[in-house]
Amino acid sequence: MTWKALQLDGDVHAMRELYQSEKALVVILDEFDLFAEHPKQALLYTLLNSLHFPHSRSMIVGVTSIMDAVDRLEKRVKSRFSFRKLVFTHRADDQAVVMRLLRHIMLVPELSSCDADERQVAAMRDYNLSVRGALEAPEVVKAVFKHAQLQLVPQRLCDLASTALARMHKDAPGPTSEDMLWAVANQGEARDSMAAILQGSSVLDLTLMVAMHRLRDFRDQASASFTQVLGESHNMFGTAPNLVATSGWEVALRSWENMVAMEVLEEATSVKATGRHGLLQFRQMAMLVPKCMLEAVLAEHQQVPSNLKVLMRREAT
Repeated sequence: MTWKALQLDGDVHAMRELYQSEKALVVILDEFDLFAEHPKQALLYTLLNSLHFPHSRSMIVGVTSIMDAVDRLEKRVKSRFSFRKLVFTHRADDQAVVMRLLRHIMLVPELSSCDADERQVAAMRDYNLSVRGALEAPEVVKAVFKHAQLQLVPQRLCDLASTALARMHKDAPGPTSEDMLWAVANQGEARDSMAAILQGSSVLDLTLMVAMHRLRDFRDQASASFTQVLGESHNMFGTAPNLVATSGWEVALRSWENMVAMEVLEEATSVKATGRHGLLQFRQMAMLVPKCMLEAVLAEHQQVPSNLKVLMRREAT
């Protein structure tokens, strides 16, 4: 059984009967964070409380792209909520995953002769053959994988595909390996621009970036809010003197705002948060700076403390 947060016309009495029956029941709450927006969170409370019914053989699975969705629950709802969080992130360290994602972006559904005329069917077939051939070329695989490691956001692969398609010759059935290599090289200009931005970043900016990468590497958080990053910044230094502690909350927030303005960070979800969660410091953000690029900047930066470079790669002791 799957419910969306915007489709809440179900019969609560019927739900209770299902819970109390001896049948095993799995309830999937899609867009779980939106349930918290409903007044008093009554449906959530009813569902979670029903798990405690005698003879209940039920479980609830909440699906959301908002990392702090559970924090939005009221205390009475949380009191009925014992959960395990599973975080699924895209993997840019697996070559097969990267290429499969790019194929999924670029290939088109093939039609049968019943759905279209033979010329359309042949054109789609030839296009897909061209795409597969281009993406199987060893030099393309190597270039795309290197590009994916430097650009961790899936949108970058969409941009790569669009660039390759824009260069495709009008008489060609589809993009070639040369088109793909040209697209990778063209996207490299964006990396050079990002590197130039990082070179001009302050030590405080870089410290917050390191903390954000640590949240992803050591805490399995694909995105984070300013308050979460600030907390990790304090945790990774412990009691040792550090720039974040001496700068203070307001200065660190201005640094965070500057990172958003420089497009080093982007919103992790298209869902518009409301109330206090709409404030910048509470919004979930994704890091656009590749780890290898940040490490290179830290190695060359003259003012970065040596322990920050070490903390980039290992957990604090």
